[in-house]
Amino acid sequence: MGRFFFIVSSTALASALIGAWRAWVAFSSGLWSEFGDGLLFWFTWGENLGFDRLWMAAALALVVLAIDLPVQRNPQFAPFRWFHRLVLYFSALPVAASLLALAVLPVAVSSAMQPDAQGKPDVLVILLDTVRADALTRGGCEHNTSPRLDALAAQGAGFSQTVAQSSWTKPSVATLLTGRTPSHHLAVGRPAVNFFPNLENNQRVLAEAYAIEGYDTCAISSNPNIASAFGFAQGFFQFSENFSWRADDILETGNEWLDGRQNDDRPFFMYMHFNDAHYPYRPIAPYQGMFNKGDLEAQLDGRSESAFRLGERDYSVEEVEVLKLKFYEQIRFLDDRVGGFVEEQLANNDNLIVVICADHGEEFLEHGDLGHGHSLYDELILVPLQFSWSAKLGERLGLKAGAHPEQVRLMDVMPTLLELTDLDWPAAAPKLDGESLLPFLLGKPEQDRPAFSESDHPGSPLSGPAGPLRSWREGQWKYIESDRWSSSADRIWLFDLKQDKGETRNLAGQPTYGPQLLSLTQALESSGWLVNKPQAPSAHTMLHNAMSASMEELGYAGDVAPEEGATAEFAPGAVPWFSQD
Repeated sequence: MGRFFFIVSSTALASALIGAWRAWVAFSSGLWSEFGDGLLFWFTWGENLGFDRLWMAAALALVVLAIDLPVQRNPQFAPFRWFHRLVLYFSALPVAASLLALAVLPVAVSSAMQPDAQGKPDVLVILLDTVRADALTRGGCEHNTSPRLDALAAQGAGFSQTVAQSSWTKPSVATLLTGRTPSHHLAVGRPAVNFFPNLENNQRVLAEAYAIEGYDTCAISSNPNIASAFGFAQGFFQFSENFSWRADDILETGNEWLDGRQNDDRPFFMYMHFNDAHYPYRPIAPYQGMFNKGDLEAQLDGRSESAFRLGERDYSVEEVEVLKLKFYEQIRFLDDRVGGFVEEQLANNDNLIVVICADHGEEFLEHGDLGHGHSLYDELILVPLQFSWSAKLGERLGLKAGAHPEQVRLMDVMPTLLELTDLDWPAAAPKLDGESLLPFLLGKPEQDRPAFSESDHPGSPLSGPAGPLRSWREGQWKYIESDRWSSSADRIWLFDLKQDKGETRNLAGQPTYGPQLLSLTQALESSGWLVNKPQAPSAHTMLHNAMSASMEELGYAGDVAPEEGATAEFAPGAVPWFSQD
């Protein structure tokens, strides 16, 4: 029996210590107690039994027993006498019972303290990386890129003027999950500026709001920016990440998780991040050639984008058109895979809310450049947003299907989901910048919402050394300025979107538009979203080789920035700024 108790002690100790350590690190590095989320310590520990770890601990215990066998036969074997005494200690019934009690303690506490969330809606948030609003058929694309997603939007709520709060992944997704602008959540850094700021634990995120209310939470990501290394796992009891996954892999992982919780009475919150529409565009059959009918070939990745910006490589108009068509083919692939998955979930779950959105768009030489992150033009910040719901849930909540042309913001998604699922936001938690879209979903008349966006990208040589940018979009007007606290300050743009949808004519220097410029500037300043951010930290997250390679391929590890004080040289399509000095 002693050997049996030793194995029990060892496996229980492995589970208890590592689970408790991970829960304590998350607890102590965040603000769970201040936000009223203290129970997440126990929920996190209880969800982290680690069955693979238990098998390893049991195997190691058997190895230890085998090593101890000669000492048992010869107790005078001095070098291992202390080792034998330790084995004897952990072979005692009281020790084994105590450690086992410690191991099961979080499960018992979690079960006893788990809030009763039965009956609350399940929530599924799907993010389609890099999909600009006008790349969907309902957004104006001339190709049939999104029949299934468009049908889902028609049956639910489709928003056609949704502004993302940044033009690249990390800050935009952090805004989606926190309901706060990038300058408030501060997950904004890129490798090119030599640091990787995390989504810190002092930011309360949507997954934590659901976890503390008794939801089961899961995230699946194929983008290296949305990784546990950068703090995006907080609040998720399961966080799966693999940066080589395509849509089929993500869906398989998601289905496995859903199948594994069939006997779980808790509602769920799941976040799925699909990276398939991000370059390099590699459509598979039968999508390859669906829109790109010609023989011309073109490729785009992080290296070729950098070479393009340095003038070492050129893309013809025809090559860029090939890139765009391959981009559309990737979206059609996502439409089939994701659309089919959502249709199936809605058919089999009469208590489900689904959000489908994107984090940013993509430029195809509209303003002289390729890729994203470098500017705040509409091709980069206008994104799809749509809500779907089970028929029975819609009837219960009074939700009405409809198309919504009013301007809304990506930061409005989080407060919408909180209200739809009747969750409160703690007064002590960081204030939300977004506002609920529930009035739209209930069919009530609503107005456009002014939208703020920002990017700390240093700018691209092709669009001039603009530096970090801030924008304000209100009514028919779009105002952009370079960060007024940066060395690039006092560079401004003003566009009349009604007369100049493509943002090609900067009106900022024309006296006729002085009053409009002043009005937009004052609105931006009074919003509370224009922030002088602290300096970048000197420390940065160390990346493993696979993540570094993924970052480089996706263009996040080698940004080509204009040199300090560089003379403005504008590529065709780029719009020169106006300086008031």
